[in-house]
Amino acid sequence: MRAPNTNNSNTNTAPRTGSNAIPVAAKDKSTITCYECGVVGHYSNECPKRLAKLAGNTPAPAQQQRRVSTGKKFAPNNPNNRNGRLFHMEAEEAQEAPDVVLGGIAVDPAKIKTVAEWKAPTTQTEVRAFLGLAGYYRRFVEGFSSIARPMTQLLKKDKRFEWTDKCEESFQQLKLRLTTAPILIMPDITKPFDVYCDASKIGLGCVLMQEGKVISYLSRQLKQHEQNYPTHDLELAAVVLALKVWRHYLMGNRCEIYSDHKSLKYIFTQKELNMRQRRWLELIKDYDMEIHYHPGKANVVADALSRLPCQLNSMIAEEQPSLHQEFEQFRMELV
Repeated sequence: MRAPNTNNSNTNTAPRTGSNAIPVAAKDKSTITCYECGVVGHYSNECPKRLAKLAGNTPAPAQQQRRVSTGKKFAPNNPNNRNGRLFHMEAEEAQEAPDVVLGGIAVDPAKIKTVAEWKAPTTQTEVRAFLGLAGYYRRFVEGFSSIARPMTQLLKKDKRFEWTDKCEESFQQLKLRLTTAPILIMPDITKPFDVYCDASKIGLGCVLMQEGKVISYLSRQLKQHEQNYPTHDLELAAVVLALKVWRHYLMGNRCEIYSDHKSLKYIFTQKELNMRQRRWLELIKDYDMEIHYHPGKANVVADALSRLPCQLNSMIAEEQPSLHQEFEQFRMELV
């Protein structure tokens, strides 16, 4: 056997980085300069000059901080320091605000006026501009992607622009939905959430609710490979979409999932799963949730009143008090 070479001076001094690191001479190494005191060898947050100021000038024993704490003085732009700010708004100011109303969030009347007066697009650029403005408020419109599908098809590459009757119907329906958009309530993370999911051969749709009131709508069109999914996987994809998009609301909170596909109730006890279902199941298990069967024909209109515009809500309360009382029996309160 060949004896190891013990004359190499770099054998014991080489850094243990897990790789064949080449030793660098001390004069060639990069230096660190503290711009607080001008001394080489430490950063400004470990500067003795600054730490002495933090400890104070006193003969009594004092503990110096090893690092400067990230407070409002040293990091005023840190988002974590803004959480303590209180937000006060009087009732009159809330009514004047375009997006903030008493009880929830509404669309900006100025932008909706622009949408209502928008003329029918004649080019792809105009279609893209309209969908960009309308898409800003897509969370207020149930089934936005399905309604806008005829117009989004015009944006495909090498697609000849042809404004058909379906495009005109989609255009007018979007304008109507946005001008009569509901008032969305603010979520309360101390209370459980209800998520209603549905899927079709066109797209996926979800509604996030709390105590019978709508918080947000969610929808998107199917991708090309998703059009080949079976019905079971499409319904499960709608659930996964809701959990991903509303993760900041649902993670760590109790949520009830409602679907009109009965087999989803048994997804956790299903013996045979394909790779796609297994991957989605791993994501679903991170949430405190339960899937319930909700028949499509028995779809309780618990959010029907909250979808209506606030003017129509008041009209129902004044002109049809009996109907308004029936709505209240289903916990459907005026926004």
